[in-house]
Amino acid sequence: MIVFMMIALAIAEVLELDLAKKIENLNGQVLELSDQEGKNIVYSGYFDAFILFYNSEDFSTKKLLNDWSKASLKLHSNGVNITMGSLDVAYGKKLYKKLLIKNFPCACYFRPWKFNQYFGPFDEDSIYELVTTKSYLQLPTYSSPYSLTSAEYVSKLFYQGIEGQWVIVINIGLVALIFTGFIIYACISSMIRKEKIQ
Repeated sequence: MIVFMMIALAIAEVLELDLAKKIENLNGQVLELSDQEGKNIVYSGYFDAFILFYNSEDFSTKKLLNDWSKASLKLHSNGVNITMGSLDVAYGKKLYKKLLIKNFPCACYFRPWKFNQYFGPFDEDSIYELVTTKSYLQLPTYSSPYSLTSAEYVSKLFYQGIEGQWVIVINIGLVALIFTGFIIYACISSMIRKEKIQ
C-alpha cells in the first residue's frame, strides 16, 4: 500500500509539472485540455484556471471557442494572470460528470479546492468583465472533488505510457521495486532476529 501511494504521488507530481510547463508557455492562448489534464488542474488545487466545457457536436462551437480565445488574449494583454482552458466533453466525459455539470457550454472557474460554475453569456467582453471584476465569486461555489481514486492513479500511469513518456514510467517502476525489496529485506531480517532470540 505504501509503495502504491509513493508511485501515485510521483505520477501526480510529474503530471502537474508537465502541466505547469504548458501553462507557462501559453502567452494568452487557450490551453486545450484532455480529460486527464483537466483532472490534474482540479485535483492539484494549485492552479487558478477558467475552463470552458463544451460539446464539439454543437453547431455553435466555432463562435464559442473564438470568443473564448479572444477573451483569453485580452486578459493576458492586460496583465491578468489566469489560465484559460477548454475541454471537449464529446471526448472527455469523466471530469464533467465528477463536477456534476449537466448543461453545456459551461465554464468553471477553479481556485484552490473550490470552483464556480458559469453558464454565460460567453462573448469576449462578458468573459473579460467576469474575470477582471471577480464577479465569478458571486456565482454558485462548490468544493473541488477530492483526490484521485486508486483506479484513476492507475489510469494516470497508463496515460504517461501512451503519451510516450516511458522513461518516467520505468523510473517510477524501478523506485517501486527498490522500495518493495527494502520492505521484504526488513521483514526477513526481523524474522531472523526473532528466531535467534528464541
